[in-house]
Parts: sequence; C-alpha cells; structure tokens
Amino acid sequence: MSKRTIYSRFKDMVMKYPESPAIVEDHRTISYSQLDAMVNSILSKFYDNKPSFVGIVMHHGAEQIAAMLAVLKSGAAYVPAEPFLPKDRIDYMMKTAGVKLVITDEYCENLESATATYQDRSTPDGIAYILYTSGTTGKPKGVIQENHSVVNYCEAFENEMHTGPGDVML
Repeated sequence: MSKRTIYSRFKDMVMKYPESPAIVEDHRTISYSQLDAMVNSILSKFYDNKPSFVGIVMHHGAEQIAAMLAVLKSGAAYVPAEPFLPKDRIDYMMKTAGVKLVITDEYCENLESATATYQDRSTPDGIAYILYTSGTTGKPKGVIQENHSVVNYCEAFENEMHTGPGDVML
C-alpha cells in the first residue's frame, strides 16, 4: 500500500513546479501555486469543523478541483454530484453518505486569501471519495475509494504511460 495520498502528490507538484500550469481552462491558466492558494481559501471556510464527508455539487472547472483537493487536505472524503441532476437524487446521495456540508459554485465565489496555514490531515488508508453509480435498483449506490487506491492507480499509470510535467490530460 502506498504511503502517499492524493493531496500529498499534489503538494509535491506545488513544491516542484509552483509556476507551471496546473489547470488550463477556456480563458485562464492556473499555476500549481495559484491552485494551492485556492485550495487553502476554500479550506479556510470549513477546516475547523472537521467534517467526515463533504458534498461537491459544482460545474466542472478549477474551483471544483480546488474544492476536491481542499476536502482531501482536510482529511474528509468528498461526494461529487453533477449540479444538473434531479434534486431528489442529489439529496439521496448526500443523505446516505452522511454529508453535513455541500460545496457549490456559489460557495466558492469571492474567495478571500487564506491567512492561516492548514495541516494536511489526509491519510493513505482514509476514504478519498464516494462515487455514486446509477445502481440496478434505480437508487444510486455509493462506491468508496481510499487515498492509497487512487495513488496506486496514478503511479501505475505514470509508470506505464511515462507521463510527466508538460503532458496534458483530460
């Protein structure tokens, strides 16, 4: 089992390539250091609450990725849901996962710079996320992924595909 976490791998990239592009979107490019600052700004809004599971109901983009990393850094697991899903379905997913906080696009508007430093609480054997599938019964079913499983997959992918800085991934 890997002793690293998703967040610790991200933080390694921040340290090695702070000004390199981490995210390229339609009209902006965000460096690793800028993304890390965004992570801390989002994290500052809930870090002291120590949630176990955090819903992320956002459109795809830099803020969504920052929110995922913020949740992981907090030691919690995120539960993603597309904002266009029926409200009843989102509510069901969040309730069954035990979500007490949901991060939305609005939650991430007008972020202020974080003034504090936040400790990385993620652990290799901790739950990273719960991904809900459609389920054969019509009710969504949650599939749990732990940090080490995602890290092991990434490391195997990098080893097999020889990816590195400058490569572009979807």
